[in-house]
Amino acid sequence: MKNLLFILIIQTGIVTANTNIDSLNLAIQSTKDTSQLKTYLNLSKALYSASMIDSSIVVAQSGLEAGLTMLKNDKGPTPNSKLVELTVTLCYTAGSLLYRYSRIKESSAYMKQCIEISKPNNYQKGLAKANNVLGAIQEYLGNQDSAVYYYQKSEAIATEMKDTSLILMYINNQASVYKRLQKFDQSKEMYLQSIEISKKGNLPLTEADGYKGLGNISYYQGDYPTALEYYAKAIKMFEELDDQRALANILSNSALVYKEMGEYEAALKYNRKVMRMSINQQRPKSIADDHISIGVIHNELGNLDSAAWYYNKALKLHSEINNKPGVAMVLSNLSSLYDTEDSLATALDYGLRSLEMYQEIGDQWSEAFTQTKVGHIYFRLGNISMASSHLEKSYSLSKQLGIKKSTENSARVYSEVLKESGNYKRALLLLEEADHIKDS
Repeated sequence: MKNLLFILIIQTGIVTANTNIDSLNLAIQSTKDTSQLKTYLNLSKALYSASMIDSSIVVAQSGLEAGLTMLKNDKGPTPNSKLVELTVTLCYTAGSLLYRYSRIKESSAYMKQCIEISKPNNYQKGLAKANNVLGAIQEYLGNQDSAVYYYQKSEAIATEMKDTSLILMYINNQASVYKRLQKFDQSKEMYLQSIEISKKGNLPLTEADGYKGLGNISYYQGDYPTALEYYAKAIKMFEELDDQRALANILSNSALVYKEMGEYEAALKYNRKVMRMSINQQRPKSIADDHISIGVIHNELGNLDSAAWYYNKALKLHSEINNKPGVAMVLSNLSSLYDTEDSLATALDYGLRSLEMYQEIGDQWSEAFTQTKVGHIYFRLGNISMASSHLEKSYSLSKQLGIKKSTENSARVYSEVLKESGNYKRALLLLEEADHIKDS
């Protein structure tokens, strides 16, 4: 542990002159017991705010080790409740940060450890929060039934505790599952329930999140004016709360809507504003994502050189912070760009690299779409066998996950491939299925 801290102190001195971080580093060495664990937690938060994500995770992990040692040595007749709470919070912090940066297996292990610590010590809040993240992990992996199982476990504990914030966390996550399953009426009902509870409890942040959720549903349904109305409500509330991260996220969503409406200048205006916010807040992942968003609009406008510049800049930034989901997304976008330019060998290379990375991180949703992309490129290259292989995988995975858009896309492209290979019967069946999904 001392070695970890020594490395961290050197890194902090090199990377930033932030005196708060330096003082917290020193405080860890001079404090004991729960005060030391509080300092670990505060240092982890300070490093995260300074966009030093890896260091933030290391500190939370080191604090967890210290907490586990203290719990082991605690000889009291009953567990020290504050010691349990802080140890679980450090464990949860490490797991949450790993989840946020798509290190799914590690995150899952930490959440299970949170449960192992919380259960024998009857720390109900720790159980509820850990089960909630385990649900989010399963949702991310496309296992919606498992996601619901964990969310409901979290909700049962939160209801017993009468903890409104945890209950709202469950409601919003359950609404997200319904949205992924394209059960939009159920999703909308849950977001409206979240807004009502938030208003009664004077919880403006979760109320704003509810409006954002309703806006997202309207976006997915193609009702763009209504999406912008809901986003405008959320924007106003996030501005009043001065929540810059949430504000940047909702502005990015608004830019997506304008892009879909063909109002590219408005979309660029919003994306440039978000990029300025990300730069001012020194958030490297967000800056990289902002480059992707601007690149997409240039791609839509046919400015392929400008799009390639923004994509390659994003690729460099995501690679520097080892953000694999971001890297995979840029590779996928570059594949589409070179496909448009008829540079098919280059498009295939980027597509296969993207696909491999999505499989590595376990993002099945993105894998399903990318399998279709790769299959289509192989088809254009005249390789029917490889095209069929990838499109079969995409079609099967899309149906398994219940992704209607991906199922439609893969069925439509696969139909063309099967027709070319002489399998007219199945080609017709797939085309009919694709048309049925589109009409529904």
